[in-house]
Order: sequence, then structure tokens, then C-alpha cells
Amino acid sequence: MQPRRVTFVLACLALSLLPQASTAQAMIGRPAVAAARANKELVSRFYTQAWGAGNLSVADEMFAPGYILHNGTQPPRAGPPQSAIVRKAHRRIPGLRMSQE
Repeated sequence: MQPRRVTFVLACLALSLLPQASTAQAMIGRPAVAAARANKELVSRFYTQAWGAGNLSVADEMFAPGYILHNGTQPPRAGPPQSAIVRKAHRRIPGLRMSQE
């Protein structure tokens, strides 16, 4: 019988049970909480505007040319322009929309 890998699941569960703002601020400090909030807004903007609305300029604005792509299935490498990925997806799937819930 092989050992089960449940550490990640347990860590996620433990974090999800913590009260959001006050515990996070006490654990990692206000600057880190502000940075996490700003990162969340940035990611939200990317998906709602670039992917959701097809606004390619947002994709080009947020990713530097030659950014390093870490996708977990291949070694890190220079990634293709995000605007090209979004454009290709919208061409292949007409009416593609993404929303945040």
C-alpha cells in the first residue's frame, strides 16, 4: 500500500478555515496582506478583461516580453505572448467569455 499524499489538501483546508483578514494580518503582516490583495486584483483584471472581454492590450501590458512560463508539465521556458494565446482561444471558440465568481 502506497502512502497517501494529503499534506497539500490538509494545508488548504486549514487555511480555508481561518478567518480572512485579521488572522492573515496577524500571521504575515499588513504589507503582505496588501500585496496579496493587489495580486488578486491584478489576476482578476487579467482574466476578466483579457480572457473575458478579449482586450488584448491588457494581456500585453501585464506580461513582459520573454516572461518565463512555469506550467508544471514542461521545464520553465520563455512563454509566448499572452495576447497571442488569448487571440487564438477566442478565434477557436467564438463567443468565449470568462467571468469571476
